[in-house]
Amino acid sequence: MFALDRNLEYGGFERLAVSNTAVGLASIPSNVPIVLVQVDIESNNIRFRADGTDPTATVGTLGQVDQVLWMDGNSDEWTSFRAIRQSSDAVLSVTYWKQAD
Repeated sequence: MFALDRNLEYGGFERLAVSNTAVGLASIPSNVPIVLVQVDIESNNIRFRADGTDPTATVGTLGQVDQVLWMDGNSDEWTSFRAIRQSSDAVLSVTYWKQAD
């Protein structure tokens, strides 16, 4: 949705396993000025927070399988993003977008 409204280019990708210990985004590109992060939730539900605090399986915002999360223009939000599985292990496909040249 956001990518359609802007002149953006691919800036990077990571696939992130989410289990019973909270994890953050592990491969945020440092050599590219990222302006938008797209997080596709695959396989199972997660709980997440974007304030740097670890969620638990019952506390945090519910992210449901096949949902897409967008983090827009605030690097603090994506560097503070933390996720944990709700019940079974999940996978996140994370796409990083940069402003087109």
